[in-house]
Amino acid sequence: MQLDPYQELGVARDASDEDIKRAFRRRILQTHPDRKQEPGASDEAFRRAKDAFEAIMRERAEGGDLPPWAADLMDTWGRARDAARRGDFGVAAEEVQVLVGAVAEQVERVSTTTQVQYQEVRRTVRALSQLFSRATKGRARRRSS
Repeated sequence: MQLDPYQELGVARDASDEDIKRAFRRRILQTHPDRKQEPGASDEAFRRAKDAFEAIMRERAEGGDLPPWAADLMDTWGRARDAARRGDFGVAAEEVQVLVGAVAEQVERVSTTTQVQYQEVRRTVRALSQLFSRATKGRARRRSS
């Protein structure tokens, strides 16, 4: 199970960049394969600390600290994009449907619009999802022919 990068470094999500860098340095010194003085020091722990630091810095550079649900949406979008680039439109359509469902859930959760407006948004999202699905199925058939 992969830990949250902030948990991996032992810092809060609202920690400053300097605090994150200090925690990263401390963790690297504890887990560096050449030092191995701390209990639990290993190559894997070193890699996890390095990956966590890079993930946090990348996240902050790409627009700040995203809530977990937004980060999940970005991951889903990335999987859909990668599948479409590979020509695997079935997988891309499935990922887009997951993405559309997640967006609809967030709209439902944080929306201050009336129920009628929400239902209209949901119908529109479903229609777009179906259009995308049909378009990608047609492309996949043409490619396989």
